[in-house]
Amino acid sequence: MKLDMITFIKCIALMYVSILFVLSGIFITHICDLYIFPKSLSQNDNLKSMSILTLEIAFIVGIVTILSYIGRNIIQLIPFPLDNVYGFQYERLSELKSGALLSLSLLLYNLTLSSKINILKNKLAM
Repeated sequence: MKLDMITFIKCIALMYVSILFVLSGIFITHICDLYIFPKSLSQNDNLKSMSILTLEIAFIVGIVTILSYIGRNIIQLIPFPLDNVYGFQYERLSELKSGALLSLSLLLYNLTLSSKINILKNKLAM
């Protein structure tokens, strides 16, 4: 019975971590698009060379990587309500340490990055 409860609590913890990562990713991306990546960075993207677009994409990915690292460390500090219930140890949950879902959310919902990638993709297709 104890093992089944630990498995059930682990499933709840996985959902909890996933929700925290995705919602944080959406929030951070929204803040980035408003304040960190100014609109001037995206002006005249169609006129920019492929090298400049590639450098800007790399710059944005670098910023997103740093924000993902910071966000993951902050999310690890948020307590889980069922920690230590039936012996379940929340800090040992490997998904909590990876932050892959947060990184994916940050990259997926970043409007500045996706517009630059689409323009670069169109330039490569020509």
